[in-house]
Amino acid sequence: MRSILQEKLTEDQGFAIKEKERSKTLFHEVVRLGEQQERSSEMIAGLNMALESKLQSLETKYQVTERALLALTERGQAGLSNLGEWNEQFDKKVQSLENNIYSLTVKTEHF
Repeated sequence: MRSILQEKLTEDQGFAIKEKERSKTLFHEVVRLGEQQERSSEMIAGLNMALESKLQSLETKYQVTERALLALTERGQAGLSNLGEWNEQFDKKVQSLENNIYSLTVKTEHF
């Protein structure tokens, strides 16, 4: 009977040791996964910050380009307006010149 009890105690101790080793291994695996998850979170946070910075830079460049294009458009419109005014002045001068030439032609024909 004693040997059966001793055998049972030895078997139970063996199971307890195996269970303790399994728990230890599982605990180390959970710690490793936790550390890996922390590193991944830090890396993702860094990548998000870099992406945000690049997006802000692109937005700033877009706004600068938009303002420059708007200014260029305004200058182009002002130039077209000036050309229109000069064209009107030129037409008036040509018309005046034509009238003067016509009146000179009419006056010389009477003489």
